Amino acid sequence: MHKTNYHTHTVRCHHAVGADRDYFDTAVRAGYTVLGMSDHAPYPYLNGYRAPGRMQMEETGEYLSTMAALRAAYRDRLTVYIGFECEALPDYKAYLAELKSRCDYLVMGHHGNESTGEPFYGCVRTPEQVRKYTREVLAGMEWGLFDCLAHPEVCLASYPVWDGAAQDMALQITRAARALHMPLEYNLFGVYKQTQNPQGLGYPYFRFWEAAAREGCDAILGVDAHDPARLTTPDYEAADRYLRSLGLNIIRCLPGLEAKR
Repeated sequence: MHKTNYHTHTVRCHHAVGADRDYFDTAVRAGYTVLGMSDHAPYPYLNGYRAPGRMQMEETGEYLSTMAALRAAYRDRLTVYIGFECEALPDYKAYLAELKSRCDYLVMGHHGNESTGEPFYGCVRTPEQVRKYTREVLAGMEWGLFDCLAHPEVCLASYPVWDGAAQDMALQITRAARALHMPLEYNLFGVYKQTQNPQGLGYPYFRFWEAAAREGCDAILGVDAHDPARLTTPDYEAADRYLRSLGLNIIRCLPGLEAKR
């Protein structure tokens, strides 16, 4: 199987483990042909907030230079792309555009705005919170900055029921993804978390992916690795089979990177 992954973190996000080189070595041993590094982007929060669970602004240059050096070191064994996972925060749209000019790609993984005390979208439990997530994601998709949408249904992680708000979220996001030709990521870290301590519907959620199939969306597999060992997950092959059984088109290269291959 032609294995690719564009969702990989590093210890700079302060909730991942493992040396940088371990991710590269494990990817090679596990049979990946492409490894995308996409650690959580830092933000110059307007109120001076320093997020404990993401890269800090002063780490950005070192991250980019280290990943570039490793890309050169592994060029005969692995195609490497360097990017960031980002939230769609309107106040930082220009900053994200500048950040993208310094790397290969940006993944939208919309967790919310932690600097203002808003709830993490993986913990929401009310319909209005799901609707708010939907509005913010749809707006960010229109910016033209992001190369794919990671864990698109992350708002279902703790959400208790497949109700009208959840259905509307799935319909609107999948229709927008199809119209904008934005791949949706089937997130394997979410698969893993559902085996540990499930709190709600969880993600990936089958009804969301059935909606994606009906809309004719493109799907991409993302390990969302916070540990080098996760790159060896057998869930990769199982997810590939599942998405194909739904009739989804699984892509192996993000559209924005095709010209850089």
